[in-house]
Amino acid sequence: MSHNGGWPWLETIIVTAPDGHQGLGKLKQRAIEQQGDQALLDFFEHDLLPAIDKRYRTNGFRIFNGFTGNAGLVLYSLINRPSLFNAYIAASPVLSTDFAYVLNNAPKKLKNMQGKPRFLFVSTSDSDFEQRQLDSFAKLEDIIQTNANAKLNYQIKRFDGSYYMTQPILATALGIEKIFNDVHTVLAADSEVSQQGSKAILAYYKRLSDEVYGFDVPAIDSLLALGNSLVKAAPQQAIGIYLDTLKAYPKAHSAYHELASVYAATGKMTQAIEAEQQALASTNHPFYQNKYTKQLAAFQNQAK
Repeated sequence: MSHNGGWPWLETIIVTAPDGHQGLGKLKQRAIEQQGDQALLDFFEHDLLPAIDKRYRTNGFRIFNGFTGNAGLVLYSLINRPSLFNAYIAASPVLSTDFAYVLNNAPKKLKNMQGKPRFLFVSTSDSDFEQRQLDSFAKLEDIIQTNANAKLNYQIKRFDGSYYMTQPILATALGIEKIFNDVHTVLAADSEVSQQGSKAILAYYKRLSDEVYGFDVPAIDSLLALGNSLVKAAPQQAIGIYLDTLKAYPKAHSAYHELASVYAATGKMTQAIEAEQQALASTNHPFYQNKYTKQLAAFQNQAK
């Protein structure tokens, strides 16, 4: 589900609970049946998550994903201790009879949610097995839309017409796309942020990196999109954008390549050759090495 380990699904460590674990089962049962009981969340925070971080190459970004009853516990975690995870995927959640008191507690707790932004993807369908949960799902949808504050970015999706047992697959695939949408989406050159220039673009991606994801989200492609939009009408401004890009990302081979192209287009062949040489030296990827080698040879022929 990932192209080159990066898109749309970033390199991910998946941890699942063992089947039939009695200790975990008791914690889940208490969360479902005893209002205010948070022993399950204490286990997550003080035992499970630290153990995962100690054992694996984690980067701090965590997703809690569940189906049916476990999806109800995903929502229970979100409203009671949102800081545990950065994103939550709840496929066909069981919420009838006020499962884990989610519907009872959600209005107040969603409204008062604080801390860093969190993402929620919640879904259901009209399959026979989900019919008895649709009323409670509608209540949840209304609660979220009415009470969620700016700290919660949410998506609610109906997969009507699809099979019941495909729901966790559909929810996970689309949820992952939505969670990492800002990582993969290039800002349009005419977007509100880009129209404010390179500093605004860099500030936008710094906020994404620091507040939303907790890992570096590069601004390179969005900076280049702005620069490329200026090449014909304002080549000097485009050069400025490319230089700003390289100041922030000194190894951005694509920025060197674009800079070389605009230098060549404005007759500055010496600078074009130097920039293309920098592009070639800044990557060991075979595709780009081949591309930049051919472009460098073309520039050198032009300069003769």
